[in-house]
Amino acid sequence: MKKFVGRLSLGSHVEKIVIENDRASGVKLRSGQFVRAKKAVISNASMWDTLKLLPKEVVPKSYLDRVNTTPQCESFMHLHLGFDAEGIREDLGIHHIVVNDWERGVDADQNVVLISIPSVLSPDLAPPGKHVLHAYLPGTEPFGLWEGLDRRSTEYKNLKAERLEKLTGGTLVSRNKDYIVFYRGNDYLPSVVTEALKERKKLTDLQQNVEEQAREMASASIVSKAKASKGPVVAGTLVETIAATSRWGNQPSSEDVQKMIKDSVLTRHALLVKYLQNKLSIAKGRLKRAENALAKVQEYLEPADIPGDLETITDEERLLFRKMGLSMKPYLHLGRRLVYAGVIENMHLHWKYRELVKIIVRGTRLEQVKHNAISLEAESGGVLVSLDKTNKGHAIIVYREKNYRQPQALRPKNLLTRRQALARSIELQRREALKHHISDLQERMELVKSELVDLRNGKEIDDSKTLYSRLDDHNVSDDDIEEVT
Repeated sequence: MKKFVGRLSLGSHVEKIVIENDRASGVKLRSGQFVRAKKAVISNASMWDTLKLLPKEVVPKSYLDRVNTTPQCESFMHLHLGFDAEGIREDLGIHHIVVNDWERGVDADQNVVLISIPSVLSPDLAPPGKHVLHAYLPGTEPFGLWEGLDRRSTEYKNLKAERLEKLTGGTLVSRNKDYIVFYRGNDYLPSVVTEALKERKKLTDLQQNVEEQAREMASASIVSKAKASKGPVVAGTLVETIAATSRWGNQPSSEDVQKMIKDSVLTRHALLVKYLQNKLSIAKGRLKRAENALAKVQEYLEPADIPGDLETITDEERLLFRKMGLSMKPYLHLGRRLVYAGVIENMHLHWKYRELVKIIVRGTRLEQVKHNAISLEAESGGVLVSLDKTNKGHAIIVYREKNYRQPQALRPKNLLTRRQALARSIELQRREALKHHISDLQERMELVKSELVDLRNGKEIDDSKTLYSRLDDHNVSDDDIEEVT
């Protein structure tokens, strides 16, 4: 999908399909965002679910009747797992069918299991020495068993474990919220292993019996001692309170409590400074690695200078070329890779049929757009006509010159390749994000240092407005700060 400039949006619940001028113009998401369709809206949902997304007034009655009268097939139950390929024969087939009872028919409940092992044909789908398996009941699982069940309920989990036994052929051993464990049976194992398992089970049962007897003896001893005790009960009484006070001293005064609170606040602020310093050190190390990676990519780039014998155009020609270029429908899109060899190649391909080429740059600062325009002029050998702001983004118009001749090598050797340009874009983005992160950490550290100085000088500070309290509410825990110490 990404190869053909597609985009996958996960967690984007479609609220409805928007109809404009008797055609589907896009979809509205639950978040309120509207995604417009250039040609059509393709729904992969069932016809019944798709019908719920459409306005009732646009659905023809004949289609509505056909949907309502179409019977639904039973559900599919799928199982995906990986297994060890060691000892598996090399001529293992990719598809397998298991029919438990031919007399019941292939559409009987849990009677037919289809198995597919795609890693037989594509080994890269699984790690070395492993296989992936997909087993499923082909439209024979009654949906009535599952209808209305909450997927987080115990009833749903128990039913899932029970129905999966037909797919695995094993016996349910245990399960929790993350795993379901099936035992494949003693008859599946060699006789030596089976005997060892039985012996191990006997030892385990014996050990459990010994432990149970020990617990019963200890419990009886505790009960007998409790009955033999006839002393006075003082727990929770005034006698106990007086005894505790005489042993551990008097309660702290209000001044002592305030002093302890102040010391605690000072300690927490000091720890926060160390925590931010540690974060800042880590961020600077990452920034250095990002700059080194960027420099490594930039080694392949040798930018060209603007030629000294560049053809000049008059103001009247520039105005005419600008008007023609902005009205052109064909254009090149300068994306995140910025200027690289493929962009210059496409410019020459455009100049083969027209004198001007229009390049659109979106979501970039004007200074960066100007730098890109100068780079395009130098690398292509053309003449920069204009740089304008349009509703599609910044439009760069470049003229090919009157005596233009297409070069033999359309892709300049001094520029980055498509892969290298993408790596440069990623490193540039990482570097900018780290710089912003470092700046934010420095500001936060200076603020908490000033708060710490004010606290040491006895200045009263509202605890709810300190940086520590704001961090404590969001992304810093006491455990994180204690790790620094």
